[in-house]
Amino acid sequence: MVGNLQGIYEWMSVLLLSNEYEAAETVITQGLQHYPADISLWEKLAISENNLHHHQKALFAAVKAKTLSHVNDPSNVANMLYDMVVSNQEIPPIIASALVKQ
Repeated sequence: MVGNLQGIYEWMSVLLLSNEYEAAETVITQGLQHYPADISLWEKLAISENNLHHHQKALFAAVKAKTLSHVNDPSNVANMLYDMVVSNQEIPPIIASALVKQ
């Protein structure tokens, strides 16, 4: 396991950009054990779960990210991600890529 948040982000980004969603899910889940209030980790978990077609898990992660963001702006990343997961839309690669790089 990676020992710090920066290391988690680096591994997670590589895995997500490589479409290694199961491995990314594992790294992100471990990261959330140490950083449960990290919105970015929840957003990226929603992407991984969505791309693995785990709708309920993706929805849980998207709701958690939206709740933690405390922002009602529809252009907020967590809100956009939540809307896509709720409507069972595939997350376009350009959005997933932008989220990974934040």
